[in-house]
Amino acid sequence: MPLGKYYPLFLEELFIVNLYGSDEEVKLFYHLMEPDNRNKTENIVALATLIEEIKRKNLTKMTWYCCSRCENFKLCRINWHRGERNLERNCCTYCQNFEKCYEIYKKLDKEKS
Repeated sequence: MPLGKYYPLFLEELFIVNLYGSDEEVKLFYHLMEPDNRNKTENIVALATLIEEIKRKNLTKMTWYCCSRCENFKLCRINWHRGERNLERNCCTYCQNFEKCYEIYKKLDKEKS
């Protein structure tokens, strides 16, 4: 790839997609990252949604529904994107309350086990 067409990406996201993503998810990720696609707002939201889904399934396993504790709940583009596509509206790491909620989730999950 010529250097002029390379755009930096957060290493964590690239790592997560390639390590944990299915073949279909990796293919979609790279499609959304193509130069003609990556600057469109809807594709940026789709990228964030894709990465969050991969993280949830493989790393956090947190299945809590997005909730009104999030200050951005009504305006959240990821929440809206998921709703438009009938996807689960699970909490994600972009939420300012995620760390607190995730700690509670892990504690309750551990107690269940």
